[in-house]
Amino acid sequence: GIPLIALAATVDGALFSTKSSTSLFRSLSRSVYGDVEDSTTSFVPLDRNLIVVRKELSAMGGAPILQLTLRYALHETKREDRLPRGMTIDPRWNPQLGAIEVFYRVGGAREYEGVVALFSDADVSPEIAGNRFELRASLRGRGEVTFYLLLMDNERPDYRERASEMIKAVRRDGYRKVLERHLAGWKAFWSRSYVDLPDRDLVDVWKTCLYHIRCSTTKWSVPVGILDTHWWGKYFHDEVFPYLALVSSNHVELAERVPRFRFQTLGRALRVTGGKGARYSWESTEDGDEGCPPGPWMHEIHHIATTALECWTHYLYTQDLKFLRQIAYPVIRECAEYFRLWHVYETADGRAIIGACTDLDESLFPVRNPIYTCCGAVCTFSIAAKASRMLGVDETLRPVWERLAKRLLDNLPFDGEKYVPFRGATHQSLCALGVIFPFPALSPKDERVRVTVFDYLKRCRSATGWRPTSRGEEDAFFIGEGETWIWNSAWLATCLARMGEGRLAYDVLREIVSVTDTFGSVNEARTAEKTMHHWFTTGAGAYVYALNQTLVQSTPDEIRILPAVPPEWGDVRFRLRCQGNAVIETRVANGMIQELRMESPVETHRRILIPQRIVGDRYEAIGGEFEPLGKEDTSAAFRGHFRGSLTVRFKASP
Repeated sequence: GIPLIALAATVDGALFSTKSSTSLFRSLSRSVYGDVEDSTTSFVPLDRNLIVVRKELSAMGGAPILQLTLRYALHETKREDRLPRGMTIDPRWNPQLGAIEVFYRVGGAREYEGVVALFSDADVSPEIAGNRFELRASLRGRGEVTFYLLLMDNERPDYRERASEMIKAVRRDGYRKVLERHLAGWKAFWSRSYVDLPDRDLVDVWKTCLYHIRCSTTKWSVPVGILDTHWWGKYFHDEVFPYLALVSSNHVELAERVPRFRFQTLGRALRVTGGKGARYSWESTEDGDEGCPPGPWMHEIHHIATTALECWTHYLYTQDLKFLRQIAYPVIRECAEYFRLWHVYETADGRAIIGACTDLDESLFPVRNPIYTCCGAVCTFSIAAKASRMLGVDETLRPVWERLAKRLLDNLPFDGEKYVPFRGATHQSLCALGVIFPFPALSPKDERVRVTVFDYLKRCRSATGWRPTSRGEEDAFFIGEGETWIWNSAWLATCLARMGEGRLAYDVLREIVSVTDTFGSVNEARTAEKTMHHWFTTGAGAYVYALNQTLVQSTPDEIRILPAVPPEWGDVRFRLRCQGNAVIETRVANGMIQELRMESPVETHRRILIPQRIVGDRYEAIGGEFEPLGKEDTSAAFRGHFRGSLTVRFKASP
């Protein structure tokens, strides 16, 4: 557990003290009220829409009557005396269930309804007063009481029956079993991957970020936050970052919700264009409708490209051809067609450009042929062409997509030295990093790419971390002196990792650690005076993926082990997922690789690159073939061939 708070005070004339801590599964606290000790465990079960609060009380002398009250108010933000706007309620005590049931209706895009239920494993007395509800329980001297808060809405019409069944199931299981199921679910989650590094701070933040992403993953996708303060929990292009974090950390089933959500809402995206390409909402509701207020962001179109990228990347990691044909390709195709039909113009001199739009940098608009959107379109056309060739479809469109990808790539805004946000720009911005991430438009080895990344590294530097742009005006996202944007910085770390700049990537990750919040949680941005958007999934996903990229990078044909870590790291262990439907587990001790294990359910052929400095001259392969291919730059190259699993144990010469 991580200490959260320790305090002492006087309450009703008695000394009150408390200590709280949290693990990545539950919150624990111990408080003393005079002669009464209170231990509290609270958590949200991983498999149920419940809040669980367990109180264990003990009087140190005598056997006084101890009274506990659970109070719940259903109220508008900042106004506890009234219901949320447009809501009506029908609260009642249900003696058969032993629960207060608060049935509600509220108007929105459609009429929503649901139930909030309060119940306990103890004998309780209920009280209902307006929008406030209480359950009271009494103990003599010592004992245990568990309170539950259940939430269920009409996403399914049988929500009343389902809520009743859940209450009965919780009563039948009891607190211990509810907790056991919760802990077992988290144990299964953490068994899928791990990282173990010399710098424990990096590991702790990685764990907190993955925990945060898991908690924020809905049945649809991953919003930037399930909070009113975080754009009301809507779904943005930002989902690509937690998606990449999940899939590279071997949480394939959770990650798959993201591209499936885009497939499920494809009909809504096509409706916007009359069936001529997919124009996905900027701030999507669960139904795929637009939930965004008016503004220049409505003219951003790069999110169409990240949608295609998520779908294609999921195929690369899983090699699931059925998924590609039935789920991914329909989305990819319509994303490519949207760019082709609505935004790409070919000129008489053989060039292609993107018309006026708003780029990732929302502070300058409109812009023509902006780099980030261009790289997204290049990537989308390339992906569509590759997928169509694999599936043997769209033979006529394929050469058109390939032509447009090449012409756009050849016409990226370049000032003779480096890539810039748009032609004529004298500043630098995060947009230019799109040439290698998230869109692999160009090779990380390309000298123009390297100059661009180093230019951003230098010119967009803040007191700690990096800003979205080198412009300092207030309308350029400037939020205060000493500002740092974690997701920008993690994005930079990924670019540096792909370029093989391990020392610089590590330095950037260390700076991120220094500006995290409680428990190592990641925010959107902060200055010395304020923090913007605590618990920000975009930053959490960007950080996890950046750290994973320093440890392993892959294509369906090749795996690079430890491509971007500080050379002095002598002890490293990790288990992560690679493209090509494989999981890799690696152990390095005392500066030398000790063991490498790969798993895949299908027959696998891979080139495997390992830093030469950590490879001994002897090894034993179990479960398949592992043959040397010689030296490549600073790496030792091998060929692995196996089905099921391959374990390689390395040994130094005697």
